[in-house]
Amino acid sequence: MEGFWWIDGGVDSQAEFENTPQKEWFWKITIRMPDFIRQDHFSRAVEIVRFKKSPANIEQIEFDEINEGKCAQILHIGSYNAEKQTIEKLHQFIADQGLKIAGYHQ
Repeated sequence: MEGFWWIDGGVDSQAEFENTPQKEWFWKITIRMPDFIRQDHFSRAVEIVRFKKSPANIEQIEFDEINEGKCAQILHIGSYNAEKQTIEKLHQFIADQGLKIAGYHQ
């Protein structure tokens, strides 16, 4: 599972991310699918779940293909309160590689 987090204003405003209260964040939770899974597989699975279980908000589930291109990632282990140090390490790595942030916080 991965989460994408951003604030109003999009990617360019990410420098203000940590100064923005969480209640003002936008987010999307994703689950990576194997490459052989396609839209039709997903649609059939959603219809089966809708028929058998009828869960609330199932209409909000989407099948998206995300093409991030070259990216840097880091795994944070621990509480959210300790995430800042992990993000700082990631940002330092990005800077050391001569790259720049061009996407959402994940």
